[in-house]
Amino acid sequence: MSRRTRVVWLLCGVASALAFVLVALLVLRTSPGDAVDRWVSRAVLDGLPAALRRGLDALARPLLLVALAPVDAVLALLAVVRRGWRRVGAAVLVVMASLAVTRTADVPTLLRLPGDGYPSDHATVGFALVVALGVLWPRPLGRSGLGVGAALAVVVGVGNVSWYTHRPVDVLGSALLVAAATALSVALLGGDAANVRLAARASTQVRSARPAAPSEAD
Repeated sequence: MSRRTRVVWLLCGVASALAFVLVALLVLRTSPGDAVDRWVSRAVLDGLPAALRRGLDALARPLLLVALAPVDAVLALLAVVRRGWRRVGAAVLVVMASLAVTRTADVPTLLRLPGDGYPSDHATVGFALVVALGVLWPRPLGRSGLGVGAALAVVVGVGNVSWYTHRPVDVLGSALLVAAATALSVALLGGDAANVRLAARASTQVRSARPAAPSEAD
């Protein structure tokens, strides 16, 4: 990983951490922010059928968490065997840092927020396990892999709102927290910690598409 790429990851992590704080203050401590949050909540609760909302809640909270944890553990062992130390370290850091904030730091009290749901514990764990799955996957992720990860993240996010469990802002806070932990972990460890190869693949395709330069003999 180049120094420039590492700096980009670092800046993304800092920006996500700042957004984590700003979103809480803007949404939970201002009337316009609260109104937007309630509108999003109503859109989910009134726009989806009750059976679908109940299914998303069950999938996002107990089922998906229980399913992802052992898969991540197996992939971590496989990565250790293949000496993918950076990816294992990144996955562990993302999960542990995210859990440390939700379990040990009383964010609502620190930021003087109403209620005690910011960020969502279940959503934080879900997002962190999804990120760990992508980081530990045996092959570098392309667009399809990122698409699957995004779909799982949507299930985690909507599922934690769909059955009156959390407000949308709580889930958004969890997403920003895990994003900050992910970016900072990748910036710290470097190498193949991110396990994403989109830029490299695109540059390879561009080079292969260019016509060969004429030789001096021509």
